[in-house]
Amino acid sequence: MSEKKKPESSIPAASRDAPMALTAHLAELRHRLVIVVAAVFIGFLAAYSQAEILFDTLLLPLKEILPGENGTLIFTGLTEPFLVYIKTGLVGGVFLAIPVIFVQIWLFVRPAFRGSEEKYATTFVVVGSLLFMTGALFGYFLVFPYGFKFLIEFAGGEF
Repeated sequence: MSEKKKPESSIPAASRDAPMALTAHLAELRHRLVIVVAAVFIGFLAAYSQAEILFDTLLLPLKEILPGENGTLIFTGLTEPFLVYIKTGLVGGVFLAIPVIFVQIWLFVRPAFRGSEEKYATTFVVVGSLLFMTGALFGYFLVFPYGFKFLIEFAGGEF
């Protein structure tokens, strides 16, 4: 005997067509947000463990155009190095969690769709993740170098 697959949503399949109370919508949203925050936190831990490498990689376009021999940056505050690595880990965590975020968005809005529309879930998650990563790479390789160059020239080429 085959077992029925449990719906991925915390809303039972039989009650998807029935109107939900506002509190039920809020409970579902809270459930999805908890999963998203957990995924971002796990991604943060993974990214923070490599924060120095990630930060150096993010600075490559800037270091190439900085005036001077070694193109180094300095910290002007006591807590800045710590906070920079925390922020780098957080951005890396969000970047790593994007597929989970898109899945949770889909699972939250899925009950509003009918039959054939549900088949677009995989396409939504895959295409959304690919477009996000393409946009991030576009910014890193094309926008950052020109933006950094403009800002350095605007500052007079000296710091």
